[in-house]
Amino acid sequence: MKELINEITKNFDFEKVHRAMQALDWHWARSNGVPTLVELVLCAQELLCGVLEMDVDMSIGTGGFRATKLGSKDEEKGLILEFVLTSTTFYAKWLKEGE
Repeated sequence: MKELINEITKNFDFEKVHRAMQALDWHWARSNGVPTLVELVLCAQELLCGVLEMDVDMSIGTGGFRATKLGSKDEEKGLILEFVLTSTTFYAKWLKEGE
């Protein structure tokens, strides 16, 4: 699975994330300010490794990054890496419950 993580980090636009974080003055506590490109890559790799260890489809995140595992042990595995500025989730069933 190391090669899957390498492919994702090779193809992810960390420079775009870094520019956005600079523009937003987005500080990480462990970076003592806006993280460097190296810190962004290391954080993403840590999340991807962490989510791969889980037995179910799962998503974990920190500092704007979200890593998602697709597929179980018996299926073909996949990974998603995202940098999220905003997000929302709402299910139609919640509307029915609140009526």
